Amino acid sequence: MGPFWFDKKYNRKDLPNDVELLKDIIDGLAVAVQQLQQQNLLLQQEVMDLRYQNEELRKEVAFLREENQQLKEENIRLREENAQLRQENAQLREEIEGLKGEIKLFRAEKFGKKSEKSGKHHRPRFKEGQKKKHPGRQALPEHLERVRVEYDLSEEEKRCPLCDEVMEKIQEIITEQLDVIPATLQVMSGAKIIGPLGG
Repeated sequence: MGPFWFDKKYNRKDLPNDVELLKDIIDGLAVAVQQLQQQNLLLQQEVMDLRYQNEELRKEVAFLREENQQLKEENIRLREENAQLRQENAQLREEIEGLKGEIKLFRAEKFGKKSEKSGKHHRPRFKEGQKKKHPGRQALPEHLERVRVEYDLSEEEKRCPLCDEVMEKIQEIITEQLDVIPATLQVMSGAKIIGPLGG
């Protein structure tokens, strides 16, 4: 229990009449006031620190809110870009499949089909000058003069549509047909040269 003068129910009549006791009470009150002042200073410093911390926290919250908003906007943009890229990817895959089908058909028509042997792909190769046989058709006589006419692909058609490399020739088909050159009539004109002295 503290001194009675700190009691909320303090009454002036309770003060002693003795001077020394009153001095003791005053000394006690002075010490108590000094302690309260020190506590007040500490509380004021603590309040200032808390206010500073509170201001810093408000700034950090505002920064985080702004950053969060930016991240949300970037997230939306990335989602839209991702959806667009997925759509483009699907279109490109579909286009690639279509091109693969066209290339397969082109190779089947122009160069023949690929064959598989021992797990490896081999292109059918033909000897140079190999003739395509026609059932029921006799070969033309060997003593007739042969004139070679090549029907080659253009440089653009020789390149692979996918890798742009020059494709290898895998087959040459030779067909022969008789070409009749009709006889022509012409007039032979002879010119005799005469010198200055005649002749």
